[in-house]
Amino acid sequence: MKKKVFIATILMAMAANAMAQDASQLQSYHFIEAQGGVRTTFGDYKLFKLTSPTVALSYGYMSQPIGFRLHFSGWKAKSNPSYDFNYVNTNADMLLNVTHIFSRNTVRPLNLYLIGGLGMAYTFDRETPEDKWKHNASLNLRVGLRADQPLSERIGLSLEVSANNMASHSKGTCYQDEKGLVALLGINYRFGHKYNAPATKIVEAVQPTLTNYQMMTNTLKEQLDTWLQQMPNETLEEYQLRTSDEARAAQARLLEYEISTKMATNMLQPTEISFGDYNPVLKKLAVHATSMPDFFLDMDEKEAASLYGASNLQLRNPKYTLHPDDSFELVYAEVYNPATGKSYTFDNLQKMSLNEIRNDTNYLPLNVLSETQMKETNLAAIMDNMVNLAKDDKVITDHTHISVNSNVEPAKDAAGHSIINYNVGLTYEVEEQFSARDDFKPGHYVTTESKAAVLMLQIMKKAFEQDFSQYLAEGKQVIVKITGTADASPIVRPIAYNAQYGEYHDQTVYKNGQPMKLSLTREEGIATNEQLAFARALGVKDWIEKEITAIKKMQRDYNYLIEVSTQKGSKFRRIHVQYTFIDAF
Repeated sequence: MKKKVFIATILMAMAANAMAQDASQLQSYHFIEAQGGVRTTFGDYKLFKLTSPTVALSYGYMSQPIGFRLHFSGWKAKSNPSYDFNYVNTNADMLLNVTHIFSRNTVRPLNLYLIGGLGMAYTFDRETPEDKWKHNASLNLRVGLRADQPLSERIGLSLEVSANNMASHSKGTCYQDEKGLVALLGINYRFGHKYNAPATKIVEAVQPTLTNYQMMTNTLKEQLDTWLQQMPNETLEEYQLRTSDEARAAQARLLEYEISTKMATNMLQPTEISFGDYNPVLKKLAVHATSMPDFFLDMDEKEAASLYGASNLQLRNPKYTLHPDDSFELVYAEVYNPATGKSYTFDNLQKMSLNEIRNDTNYLPLNVLSETQMKETNLAAIMDNMVNLAKDDKVITDHTHISVNSNVEPAKDAAGHSIINYNVGLTYEVEEQFSARDDFKPGHYVTTESKAAVLMLQIMKKAFEQDFSQYLAEGKQVIVKITGTADASPIVRPIAYNAQYGEYHDQTVYKNGQPMKLSLTREEGIATNEQLAFARALGVKDWIEKEITAIKKMQRDYNYLIEVSTQKGSKFRRIHVQYTFIDAF
């Protein structure tokens, strides 16, 4: 008995759990049912020898997945093959729809139920000598399994098998706790259907997710509205002045930077920065940042070259703006170089587009800039040494000043590929009152007649034999631009030209940047200041070809530039030389 009560408790718990899980799918109905079948008793005989007919009527109520019914059954039963008796069984049963528990499909072709019930059984016997009815009442326990097949909304077929525990009766003697097995086939009629409406699904209004940009603009509007409020004790005139259109725009931008900067501080990964390439045309040094686009510092070429190899750079006092696509952009920062203690300021608070600077192609690596600066320093050292020696030997005076310069520039080769050219230039000046001693005399053009010019060329020769020898590679191209100058002193009669530099007919030269044709022959001599300036340039070419032998293995292209001053004086009788090594790096 305790086991049966325990089983019944478990079934009830399962039903309650199922009801809680599927309350939104519940349906209920009433039903009546007629059944017929057989009953047999468990005992010492084979089951089929104790088989007897039985019928049943029931009324029930189903509220899925659990239901109840009052079940009336009876007719005949046997306790041994030779004796049968009559009985009536009245039970209150619980029905548990296990199919409903495990299937969420509300339309099922077959439902399987567990049956558990408790009732009273009555047995009758009239085969006594007195021919009187004798009856006994006993408690009946029932467990079973039921299959139910709906034929329509109203009609259904069922098949159930149940085990019953009741008293049997033999010759007026009641035998308690005889167990029997009952199999019934039935037809049922259903009525009073009630379908629970599906539970209303409460959908909470989902607040749209704001982008970072929207959050920034909302905060900006709130803070700006607060700023626009008239302050206590502020006069109308003071208020109008403080909130003018210009002041309002400035305040809005200031608030935008404050809000965006706070957001960037919380959202961006720590930014590591390093110096990138240098643009000598725009005079901009790129700064690479790990969490944002490159930005640029205004800087001259020598300063940029000195920053090659700088590390552990620090980004100080950054200010950001936030774009509609939620990307942050730096608008202000100070780049601190701990190695030198210097800070460099990037200022784009006006939010000018940097795309044109980013897309420019005139960028050079810092290592190239650094190398050329080092070469220029070495060239200057050679120059100082040779100038000092020349002064000691009284070749020139202290009034002659030679200068050197070098730079690199991005370029394109014939195939359109990016290359880097290296320019090295030399020039000199002689103070007016010493020109006749150290430089060309009026009307003179032979290079060796200018001590200052020869010393300048010798400095270049020595540099080419030392540090600059790497640029005089065989097969490489060098463009030599030689500038010859003349003053406005008139040439009264032609100056003799013995063709020591060759004869030239319609040679292309450049005067003030414009090409022109110029001839120089022995027969005509030098009749114009343009020819005089050209002759001075040709003398430099001749000296280079004879004295700098390493340059002969290169592809040489000489360009002649002439300058004729509108003034008179020795300071306008000079020569300048610039070497451009093509694709030097």
